Amino acid sequence: MKITLAKHTGFCFGVRKAIEKAYQTLKEHKRKKSVFMLGEIVHNEKVINELKKEGLELVSSLKEVPSHSILILKAHGTEKEIYEESQGKDIKLIDATCPMVKEIHRKALYLEKKGHKIVIFGDKNHAEIKALISYLKDFIVIEKKKELKDKELSGKIALLLQSTQSLEESLEILKILKKTNPQTLFINTICPDAQARQKEVIKLSKNNDKVIVVGSKKSANTRRLYKLSKKYNKNTYWLNRAESIKKNNFGKEDRIAIISGASTPKETVEKIIKRLKKLYSE
Repeated sequence: MKITLAKHTGFCFGVRKAIEKAYQTLKEHKRKKSVFMLGEIVHNEKVINELKKEGLELVSSLKEVPSHSILILKAHGTEKEIYEESQGKDIKLIDATCPMVKEIHRKALYLEKKGHKIVIFGDKNHAEIKALISYLKDFIVIEKKKELKDKELSGKIALLLQSTQSLEESLEILKILKKTNPQTLFINTICPDAQARQKEVIKLSKNNDKVIVVGSKKSANTRRLYKLSKKYNKNTYWLNRAESIKKNNFGKEDRIAIISGASTPKETVEKIIKRLKKLYSE
């Protein structure tokens, strides 16, 4: 068995910084004040469970956060209403929003101010998109290109993308928009790390017998890596822990490539490699 580990594995910059900020906040405040996170700071069960063990409390609503507490905002961004409501409760906010996500907000607001309708290609129910649209007035969210058939768009249009979106699919959306709106402005807001992982997984899927994509089923960027790999290599497996490996899915002669989503700890990947080596050396 030959195992090729992708260059892009483990946490991306934004996820790493968010997690570091959470641990630093707990270190400084947990003995004095309760520390909460509104929704999962990143989409990985292992990371969340470890933070909870350190004392970070997970809540689903601002109503669950007492006054004078500390609230860590997730990496995906936070709705405008949360900022406003927290001020009235005297809650200290620790902003762990990814810098790339903040940049998308800045660009969208600027373009809307300049008179553009903002077309967002992303997952409507994803935390990042919910946060973004809470600041906008003139926008639509598109999840699939077929949705554009029912949309009558005119005037100035700007296409922005969820930070983990597929570039291939984004360009297809752009092509459709330009048929009726040739002057559509395209702003590639996909995170450079996400783009690098997408390019790498395509290459790996073409040059190996099988591919393992490591990450949580909740992770949008992991799902896109899996879909991309599956497109070029049907023998693609999505795993989140070493114990999920099924021995009959792999063989001693296989060339296996392994890549992870941006919120997957490196140690999870390392455990999967260790398990593979153990299973197929017996």
